[in-house]
Amino acid sequence: MTDLERVIKEISGVKGKTLGEFFNHDFEKGRFRLYDSEGNITYWEDSDKNWYRSEYDSEGRVTYWEDSDKNWYRYERDSEGREDYYEDSSKFWSRYERDSEGNETYYEDSCGNTRGVSREVVEMTMEEVEKLAGKRVKIVKTK
Repeated sequence: MTDLERVIKEISGVKGKTLGEFFNHDFEKGRFRLYDSEGNITYWEDSDKNWYRSEYDSEGRVTYWEDSDKNWYRYERDSEGREDYYEDSSKFWSRYERDSEGNETYYEDSCGNTRGVSREVVEMTMEEVEKLAGKRVKIVKTK
């Protein structure tokens, strides 16, 4: 968390005050904005006390966003910048898995939608496999 993000979180906790009010911003001169060192808007507010706050990754992509109406969303991305996970204030979430070439191999979401085959490894003992199969299991070599 950057120093600016820390200040925003601390100040926004001051009961009943927006950041614009806290800093005595003159809204007749325009909206109140804060930027990070990369030039990304991290906080925006208008004269009606509507605001939004954003966080970014090192590549300048939004990782978190929230507004004065208590809406929010959050992204997680892989090392190539592709979306791995998403969730929002409506309790919706989605998750992706990809192979080493970046092709989607699996998708699932909070609505029960799935496609592909998950790469998650399930570890089981032989006894657990036999119980699941309902009979004795023998491991054989394939050609």
